[in-house]
Amino acid sequence: MGEWGVAWAARRWWVLWLGSLACLSAGGCVELYPQVVILHALGEEIAIKDVSFSGCLWAEVLAEGETSRVGECLPGTDHVHFKRFDGAKFAAGDYDDFKPRWFNYRTRATFTVHAGQGVQVFTLRAADIEQDFDVAGPYSH
Repeated sequence: MGEWGVAWAARRWWVLWLGSLACLSAGGCVELYPQVVILHALGEEIAIKDVSFSGCLWAEVLAEGETSRVGECLPGTDHVHFKRFDGAKFAAGDYDDFKPRWFNYRTRATFTVHAGQGVQVFTLRAADIEQDFDVAGPYSH
């Protein structure tokens, strides 16, 4: 093994050691973020999408009784924000242009999560939500 071979072997060992250290430290950080799941219990005619809570976004559509994937959120307090579509109003022809409209909603109450709590499940119920006027709606005004 020449001079270059020894230097390459030492460099390779150093890179593997740093990579292992980075993997171990990254794995330890995972437990610092609270894990949250959203359960849709708003009714069969309602669909929700783009649910967000404390820095976590679930870019998926949920039907009645479905749960989101587990999301790792920032520790703290926040409302659950989401877009709501009422299929019954759409089927009844309440919209003149026949385009589905997703309105912004949020939970009335705030939820607090801390690291190390395990998985928290937040259930969205019709009596516990309100329109979110802090975000522009589908009419863009």
